[in-house]
Amino acid sequence: MVDLPPGKSVVGSKWVYKIKTNSEGSYLKEIHTLKLHLSSCFEMKDLGLLRFFLGIEAGKSSSGYFISQVKYATDILQRAVLTDSKIVDTPLELNVKLNCYEGQALSNPTLYRHLVRSLNYLTITRPNICHAVHVVSQFISSPRSKHFAVVLRILHYIKVRKKTVVSRSSAEAEYRAFVHTTSEIV
Repeated sequence: MVDLPPGKSVVGSKWVYKIKTNSEGSYLKEIHTLKLHLSSCFEMKDLGLLRFFLGIEAGKSSSGYFISQVKYATDILQRAVLTDSKIVDTPLELNVKLNCYEGQALSNPTLYRHLVRSLNYLTITRPNICHAVHVVSQFISSPRSKHFAVVLRILHYIKVRKKTVVSRSSAEAEYRAFVHTTSEIV
């Protein structure tokens, strides 16, 4: 542990640590010792294995770790109350041009803002919607009916493509999104 510089105080911190396994498969004694040391220095408790945190489900399989936001995506779809079963192949129409003036101003933009913010958080595990969410985020201060229609299109796209498992690394996820986009273009 490192001492704080004079005149500085701790605001708050979270510890994340990774322990590599030895040839027998674990370092259980060392993990226990580390937890005891950390709990003597900080107020903490062991919550066990990570399962669900901030809308992200984490799991482990024989091939590695995975993260998923299926439940979070389902909650967004329920909040939007999509009644039709419209199917779309892309989250955004090809060559769509949105501006601040087309469409009627939304009388209550709260739902639009809530959905866009939720979609923004969903991009953690769904890089294929990043661009579309970025586009609709530009109009969050004064959304119009055309912008809301694009948000609904993104939600229809998510509804069709609910995924249960997400790539183990962001580089792999970006590669998969690139391959998927390329295959849709070709």
